[in-house]
Amino acid sequence: SSESAEERPTPPREEANLVNQARFLNSIETLNKEIAKAQGTTYQPPENPPVYVLGRFEAPLRIDGAPGLDLTETEYEDTVETDDESSKGGLVLVTGVTGNAANAGLQPLDTIVGVSCKTDPPFAVDINSESLQNTAIALQTAVAHSLSHNSNEIFLDVNRLIAGYYEEKE
Repeated sequence: SSESAEERPTPPREEANLVNQARFLNSIETLNKEIAKAQGTTYQPPENPPVYVLGRFEAPLRIDGAPGLDLTETEYEDTVETDDESSKGGLVLVTGVTGNAANAGLQPLDTIVGVSCKTDPPFAVDINSESLQNTAIALQTAVAHSLSHNSNEIFLDVNRLIAGYYEEKE
């Protein structure tokens, strides 16, 4: 007898490793303020800010040669009014990409929420909302694991804010 689609059990879904969107926006705004301050100017938020969607992807990062990845940890600034504790705190943001990181599809203002190796045995660490120091340790550990298992790449679980705008109809 064949089971209908409604009768078959569905496998559990892997929960997406997503950073809190308000926290992400706050961290980007904090970074923009710091950049403006270093340049001797004042940060002006956009008059018509975009609507954001939070995206997630896996980036295969080759570890032969320079990774080409610059990271910055933002400090917490309470620019988002909320009682949700998960929206508070800084994040580690990608601030520069060249070479292997650019080839993997990373862009400035991405945040890395996990690192893994597809080796036997596998390796995976959740670094969602971790400090820069803990992120660096996780990346170094993943590289060492990958190299010790004759692999030349690690996999980064990346979150990215994707901007969109509403078009006003006349």
